[in-house]
Parts: sequence; C-alpha cells; structure tokens
Amino acid sequence: MSFVNKVLFSCFLLISFNLTPSIGQTLIKKTIQVEQQKSLLWKIEGKDLKAPSYLFGTIHLIPRSKFLFNNSMNQALSNSENVVFEIDMNVMNDFTQMFGILSKIRMPDGVTIKDLLSPEDYKLFTDKFAEQGLPTAFLEGIKPMFLSAMGGDAGMGGDGDMISYEVELSEKAKEQGKKIGGLETIDEQLAVIDSISLKDQAAMLVESLKSTDASSGYDEMVKRYLEQDVEGLNTYINDSPEAKDKDMMNSLLSTRNKKWIPAMEKMMVENPTFFAVGAGHLGGKEGVINLLREAGYKVSAVVEM
Repeated sequence: MSFVNKVLFSCFLLISFNLTPSIGQTLIKKTIQVEQQKSLLWKIEGKDLKAPSYLFGTIHLIPRSKFLFNNSMNQALSNSENVVFEIDMNVMNDFTQMFGILSKIRMPDGVTIKDLLSPEDYKLFTDKFAEQGLPTAFLEGIKPMFLSAMGGDAGMGGDGDMISYEVELSEKAKEQGKKIGGLETIDEQLAVIDSISLKDQAAMLVESLKSTDASSGYDEMVKRYLEQDVEGLNTYINDSPEAKDKDMMNSLLSTRNKKWIPAMEKMMVENPTFFAVGAGHLGGKEGVINLLREAGYKVSAVVEM
C-alpha cells in the first residue's frame, strides 16, 4: 500500500470508529432469542416492518486468515436490498472526497504535533513512525487521533495480510447489485473527532506509542470478536483506560448509536436492510441492539448451528 493510500485508508478506518421478504427458518438455520446470546448477526423484526432487517458487527481490520462470514451471514446479505455501513463505502472509490479529507485532518493555526508533546514524547513519536517508514515531516500537522490510527498496524497481530470487513462486504454487495449507503457522513464523523481536544488526542497517541501490550490487546479483541461475544467486547471497551473519559466515550459510541436509530428505522421501513457497523457499537445498555429493542423492535441473535 502506498504512503498516500495508507494515510487515506487509515483516516477512513478511524472515522468509521464498524433484505427481501423474510429469510425464514429454511435459510437462517436457527434464531435464538437470548439476551446474552453470542452472535455477530442479529435479526430485526416487528413494529412497522413488513420484512426483517439485519444488524452485523464488524471489526475494521482483521488478518485475512481469520475473516469470519458464515453461511447465515452470507444468506442475510444475499437477501438484503440495501447494505448500510457507518459511512457510505462508495466514498472509498471517490478520490475527490477522500483527498478532500486530507485538508480536514490537519490541525488548525499551524499547530504541530511537536507543540503538543514533551521533547521525550516527541522523540518517541518520530522514532516509532520512522520504524514504519512514515515520514514524520509530513505528519507533523495531522491531528493526533489520525496519527494513532496510522500507526496502529504495528500493534496488530497476524501475518500482516490484513483486510477490512467494510471493504470486503461492500465488494460482496456490489457483486450482488445491492444499494450501498451510510448512517453518517464523513463530516459528521470528523466532527466527533474534533469534539476531543488536541491535548487529549495527543495524550492518547503517546499512550498508544508507549504501550508494550498493544498486540495482546488487539489479539484479545479479535479473540472476543471471533467468539461473536458482543457483550464481552462491550465490557472490554468499557474496562479500557480510555473509557475513564466518559464524555469521549459518549461521543465515540453511545451518542452516535442513539443518532443511528431513527435513520435505521427510516431505512428499514423503506427496504429490508443489512446494517454493518463496528461490533463495539452493538452490546451494552446503550448499544444498538438494546436501543432497537427499546424502540419497539424484536432483535434476535442469528446463530449458525
């Protein structure tokens, strides 16, 4: 991947911070209605829906060898009319929009990362990014959260052959002639990041650079993901050091989840839809699964037996 493409794709992954009439029991092998059932795929029924829609939890990057998308998931996608991500994946193919992001990820008023870090932390920053072949002179003016995303590959396990669920599923949707959409715009997601102060972003960047167990943390998330344990992922996220900042967590997760529900309702009424969002958004009291239930829908885990 070229340097520019790495910048654009990393930025996209950060701001993405992941049906026809009833599929029925003949296609989905078993639907289990248990509050804590482990599943990445959830069937949405009831209220004013004429046909079910589906909610699928993604992980934005995963080793290709661990990519999980089983028969039930394929069947739900195949029987969908629309496939909706956090943002419209068509943006990834529109380099006019993607390059437009570059101007929006830079810090204002000539501020640089050097202004936000101590001399020791700045040296850590330059050393770590140099190890990845990333020119720090170009990165000096980029907002710290994007720098954290761009440097994230070093903390990921696997054999280096990483793929994106969003990219893979959008390709599947295009092959099947599905309409692709998004729950948010790029500007809305950028606004979420901008709600976090540059000072706090810089502190998070330094913490990630100093972390000696980044790989084990990523491996733990992948483990829970492959176990389809969305509640376990929610617990893991809420136990992380970053979760101590409740305002930030609200901005990144619960506030966005709540905004998605009306948009999802409108889409589901119009056409049965396959929603693919980050698995960290699904579990918990303010997760999408519970919020949909509170809105009056029946939301059931779909488990392949």
